[in-house]
Amino acid sequence: MCLHADEPKRAKASTCFCVVWVIIIVMTADEFTKLFNHMNKRFDKIDKVLEDKASSADLQRALGLLDTLAKRQEISDDERLVMAH
Repeated sequence: MCLHADEPKRAKASTCFCVVWVIIIVMTADEFTKLFNHMNKRFDKIDKVLEDKASSADLQRALGLLDTLAKRQEISDDERLVMAH
């Protein structure tokens, strides 16, 4: 392994590089293709989940804005009723 005790981030990067290098050398083209396709599928699933979460956050923001508008309208209506008397 390529570990550098005084530089943990560099050690992780070096270790990852060494592992990737070994995988590329040892794996056949078919095995590498299977691994690549598997990783793409996993990343696609993660992307879909993140898109759903972003949509959920957008929906919550929109609902919050609607709630604010409804409260303003209610206050405006109450003020008009008070002024009419």
